[in-house]
Amino acid sequence: MGMSLTKYKNEISSAIKDVSWSVWNRQGVNGTGGVNRFSVDIEASIVMLAYAARLDERLYENAKTWLSKYGDIVIRERLSSLVKDLDDQWLFRFLGAAFESLDDPHWKGVIDNCRKALKKYSNKQKEELRISGGARGWKKEDKIFSSWGILKGESGANVILQDHAKILSSNALISYRYLIGATVRADIFYLYALSQRLKNKSWVNCISTSRLANLLGCYNSSIYRIERDFEKAGLLLKGGKKTDVWSAGSKNLMIHSQPIESGIINWIEISKAIIVTMNFFITTEGVTNEIILKSKLSDLQDQIFPLLVENGFWVPAAYGKMLGKLEPFTSDDLAEMISKSFQKMAMKMSG
Repeated sequence: MGMSLTKYKNEISSAIKDVSWSVWNRQGVNGTGGVNRFSVDIEASIVMLAYAARLDERLYENAKTWLSKYGDIVIRERLSSLVKDLDDQWLFRFLGAAFESLDDPHWKGVIDNCRKALKKYSNKQKEELRISGGARGWKKEDKIFSSWGILKGESGANVILQDHAKILSSNALISYRYLIGATVRADIFYLYALSQRLKNKSWVNCISTSRLANLLGCYNSSIYRIERDFEKAGLLLKGGKKTDVWSAGSKNLMIHSQPIESGIINWIEISKAIIVTMNFFITTEGVTNEIILKSKLSDLQDQIFPLLVENGFWVPAAYGKMLGKLEPFTSDDLAEMISKSFQKMAMKMSG
């Protein structure tokens, strides 16, 4: 990878760290950077953590402390399903090791699923947690992570989370999960309540059965059954017999008087964009052939830009296959487009 692409890799990595810290700061850690001003998805934040921790191990240490305290509100079945759908060896390794490190039987099902999924991979070579290079900076190897094929040092960090009351005051979803339980019912209620209160009524902030299925990674039929239950409880009104759009009518569902969210994001899609982008930089390390890099960067744009557009984030006017012939563009041009998109997303996320 040339010096100029290394520059863009560093810029994109910095933006990914900013996004990831903002997500976890919102959920209650005391990290650097801003705070996520959009909707919350706890399971997707854990998926994102697996790759963001490769850029900043402190994020893992903070998230580990958070999971030790708030792990009971994580929907384990949904998390396992998301990870299975993404089908990524690093995800299985990292999450298996991370949850085994918690030493809590609560996570046994997730750990077993990760271990089972790894059996199909032939690559057994151990990988460093950090991908930034440089000296390891640790003296004693973490044996649990090593058993999962990841090289990192033992943790000695003393992490203090935000005050519980403060966490609840800015996280309606956490309140709903304590109230309703660690099920997607809480998330559906949260997203309907949030959509009702948002001033920006663009399509990304409108909720329907199909939109919820996409946001939560569930079947339409599962969402519909829960919406029917909410209708029977007098909380939702159906828009019509032939529509999958419901509303709360005049009822105020939001538990907080002033929610901090400015919009709804599909965090599963953003996590996919981060995973694909980081895997691109890992697999193209050392590649200097301009033709190969241009082709791979164009493919990367085709994978991530639609995901950003779907969530209302900026992308260049011309991208991916819309670029037509690649001859007028250098690998620097294509990488710069990706870098600007990630930087603008990070700024909007915490602004």
